[in-house]
Amino acid sequence: MATDPIREGGEDLPEERELRNILAAYAFAERAILAELRATLGQAGDRQVRAESLRTIDSLLERLRRTDAAAEQAIRRAADRSEANTGRLVQAIVSTPEPGAAFSRVNQRAVDELVASMKDKLAEGRRRIGREAKDAYARAGRQATLQGLLGRKGSRRAVSGNIMERLSRQGISSFTDKAGKRWRLQHYAEMVARTTLREAVTAAAVGRMLSGGITIARVSRNGTRCPICAPLEGRLVGLTESAGAGGLGRVWQPGELPGLTGLPPFHPNCKHSIVPEVVGINEVRGELAIEAAA
Repeated sequence: MATDPIREGGEDLPEERELRNILAAYAFAERAILAELRATLGQAGDRQVRAESLRTIDSLLERLRRTDAAAEQAIRRAADRSEANTGRLVQAIVSTPEPGAAFSRVNQRAVDELVASMKDKLAEGRRRIGREAKDAYARAGRQATLQGLLGRKGSRRAVSGNIMERLSRQGISSFTDKAGKRWRLQHYAEMVARTTLREAVTAAAVGRMLSGGITIARVSRNGTRCPICAPLEGRLVGLTESAGAGGLGRVWQPGELPGLTGLPPFHPNCKHSIVPEVVGINEVRGELAIEAAA
């Protein structure tokens, strides 16, 4: 069965809104591929019809490949904005020199790796769609031939109808996760693009914090009802193994939290982020603010 991605509350980043056109292209392609299959599966035994249909599907998938560049640009802009925003917070907390070119190169490499991984995942998803289309034609042809040998009339139409019913119900699957759940093309693309963008945002923030000597971050409070993220909101997370809270409370190590890195995103489409935390600074500022208001 196809599955929808986990969703949670919180504002989209500006760059996530930019991804909507790309994700709309995936949704359109999935509908177009299903329509093409619906129109031609009944003629699966006709090699010319099948070849032309597969060329049409390949063309749709190629158009999706061309959206990779726009997704990459959105991710790089999100990382740059995260680095700049985190830098302003770091400078407000601790006065440190601006990081040099070496830092920029390290951060750039981290984002490069995330972008490359995203492109590989999307490419593999598209390849699976192409294979699934070919498999659908092959199944229709084999089953119709068998039905014909058994002397059943209207076999090709009945077979194509059965296959289309399954595809329409499940969607065109581009990924099956470890739990055996099938992800529809558009949902898989959304999961990959949004998750990569949030990973880039976190990577840029972590790099900028460490460059300023800050080794503890706090998970954002989004007011989510997500069962995965709700218990994690506001937690202190160590960015190095030696990070200590100095009386602020427990510092969780990334390995103790969910997700690939133990930092946001904690799951596909997670909208949480991290902000720098300096031992004692925020508490002292809070006390001063209370005194000033008294």
